Parts: sequence; C-alpha cells; structure tokens
Amino acid sequence: MQVKTRLVLFVLALLCLLLVLGGLAARQLSAMRDVVARVAEQSVGQMDQASRLQGDFNSLRIVSYRHVMELDVDRELALEAEADKLQQSAKRMIGNLLQQPLPASQRQGLLLFRQQFQLYLQQQEKVRSKSASGEMQQALRWLPPMPPLLQRLPQHS
Repeated sequence: MQVKTRLVLFVLALLCLLLVLGGLAARQLSAMRDVVARVAEQSVGQMDQASRLQGDFNSLRIVSYRHVMELDVDRELALEAEADKLQQSAKRMIGNLLQQPLPASQRQGLLLFRQQFQLYLQQQEKVRSKSASGEMQQALRWLPPMPPLLQRLPQHS
C-alpha cells in the first residue's frame, strides 16, 4: 500500500472516529439537558412551595392579630375560618415538601420548622380562646412572637 493511500485511510478513520465521538457527546449533552431540566423544575417547585408556605404563615399571623382586635363576632368567626384554612394549607405544603427528595440539612430544617409551627399553632389556639371570651388584653399578651426559625424557611436550592 502506498503512503498516500495509508494517509487517506488514516484521515477517513479519524473522521469516522470524530463523528462517532461527536454523536456520543451530543447524546450525552441531550441526556444531561433533560436531567438539568428535571432538577430545575423540581427546585423551582420546591422554592414556589416554600414561598407559598411563608406567605401562608405571614397571613396567619396577620389574621391572628386581626382576630384579637376584632369586636364584631361575625367577623371574628370569619377570621377563625380563614385562619383554619391557612393552617391546613401550611400543613399540607409542609407535608408535600417533606415527601420530595431533599438534602439531609434541608429535610432537618423543614422538620424543625414543622415542630416549631405546631408549637406556634398551639399557642395561637390559646390566643383565640382568650380573644373569643373577650379578654383582649390577655390575648394580646399571649400572642407569640415569631420564632426565629419561622421568620425564614430553610433554603431550597
């Protein structure tokens, strides 16, 4: 075989090898793009849920203060119903977040948040009881400050 023929075959073999490697790289990039898209979708979903949970919690605090200050019984009952709805929504979102795959530190932070949230809700029941019985000053004293952990939810990245 002549050198020219060998050189042409070598170049053709290199081109075939480059095409095969390029095809494999393109396939791997496509697979990685799909994985990144799924991870991003899941992360955005978790951040959205955490944001809605924070919003529900803040709304619950506002409703609690309004309940204590409300003098109209019918409006008090409406605020209690709204508070119950917000509590159930928050509990549901905490449960949804805990069902998702999370890093251990985030899961631990969310479990601690859930525990403090339950304590907060127990204290809110005492506040509502005092408020409903007309003991506004006592209810205001019972209104709990926001625990530091509840001021900011665990970060979801």
